[in-house]
Amino acid sequence: STVLHGATHSTVEPLGASGGEDGRLYFWRTKPWESMEPSEPLGLPIRSVAFSPDGRQIVVGADVTASEDGTNAPLMLWDVTSRKVVASATGLASRVNAVALSPLGDIVASAHEDGTVRIWNPELSAVTTLRTSGPVPTVAFSPDGALLASGTSRGNTIRVVATDTWELVTELRGRASAVTAIAFVGDSDTLLAGGDVRQLQVWDVARALTVPVETVRDQPLQDLLTQSEQVWVGGDGQTIFGWSSGSAIRRYDLAARHMLATWNDGQAYDLVELSEGGQVLVAATADRQLQVWNTSSSERITQSQLPTRDDLYDLTVSRDGSRVSWLIGSGDREGTSRLTVGVDDIQSERRIEFSSYSWGGVEQQLSPDGKRLFSRRYTSVEV
Repeated sequence: STVLHGATHSTVEPLGASGGEDGRLYFWRTKPWESMEPSEPLGLPIRSVAFSPDGRQIVVGADVTASEDGTNAPLMLWDVTSRKVVASATGLASRVNAVALSPLGDIVASAHEDGTVRIWNPELSAVTTLRTSGPVPTVAFSPDGALLASGTSRGNTIRVVATDTWELVTELRGRASAVTAIAFVGDSDTLLAGGDVRQLQVWDVARALTVPVETVRDQPLQDLLTQSEQVWVGGDGQTIFGWSSGSAIRRYDLAARHMLATWNDGQAYDLVELSEGGQVLVAATADRQLQVWNTSSSERITQSQLPTRDDLYDLTVSRDGSRVSWLIGSGDREGTSRLTVGVDDIQSERRIEFSSYSWGGVEQQLSPDGKRLFSRRYTSVEV
C-alpha cells in the first residue's frame, strides 16, 4: 500500500489516475469501478497528475527533493498506450505541487514549492516562469483557456494571468491564510477556492469580489455535500446539485445561501448525468421517463419515455450537451437477455435506436460532438 496524491479523470473514457508516494501511477476504471495495474516506478514520489484533453497522456508532477542525486525529472509526460515516459523536464530543484493542462492541451502549467508557476509547451520545453509571494500548492486553467489561476500558501492570494501575454489580470485576496485548491466553474468568471480554514469561497473574477456565500459550515450545504452520492456545480457557477440513487435532485443556491426546491416535485431518479460544461443535466425516473434540464435556468428542456421499463444500465451526455445516449436491458451478464442502445437529440427530439444485442456491450461513451457512440464489449469496441 502507498499514500496517493492527486486525482485526474480522462474526459474521453471512464479512466481515472492518481500518483503514489512510491512513484507509481495508479489507475481505476469508473464503469464499472475496478482498479487496474499500476505503472512502473517513475523514480520520485508523485504529487500531482493531469490527463491531456485527448486522454492519451498524463502530466506527472513529483517531489525532486526526494532524489538522492537530483537527476530524476520532477515533471514528466507519461503515455497511456506505451506506458512509458515520453518527455521530461530536468534541472528543477523545487518540488512540483500541482500540474494542469489547458483545455486544448497546448499549454502545461506546473506549480512549485519555490513560489514559481512554470509554463511549458506540450513537449515540456520551458516557455516562461511566473513568480509569486510563496509556495504554490494549486493551479488551474479557465474552461476557455484564456486565464490561468494559481493559489499561494502564504498571503491568502490567488493570482490570475492571461495566457496570451502571461500578464497579471487580477489578484484575489480572501480570508484563508493558505489557498490550497482552486477550480473554475461554469465559465471563466467564477472561481471556487478552498483554504486552510476549511472554507469554500466563490469569486467573481471579473469584479475581483467574493460572492456573498457562506462556507461548508452552512448546515444545508453541508448536508447536501455529505449526504449525496454525486455532487455537481451547474453551468451558471451559482448552483450546486446533489443526488443519490433513488432520491430527488437537491439544489443549493450559492449566492442566496439557501436550498432551492427539488426538481420535478421531489420525484426520485434512478440515474443522473451532467454534461461536461455543466449546462445540461439528464435524469431518468423509476418509470423510465428521461428528463433533460438546463442547469442555468432550472427549466426542463424536454421529457421523453424510454421504450421499455427494463433496467437502465447507463446514461451518457455529449460534451456540448446536445445528445444523450442510454442503455437498457434485463437479466444479467450471465443471462441471455438483450440490450437496447439509443441516442436522443435534445434539440430536435429525434431518437435513434440501435439493434438490440446480447450482453457484452455494457459500457458506452459519446464523442464530444455527440455524432459517434462508442460501445465496448468484452472483446471489441463498436462505433
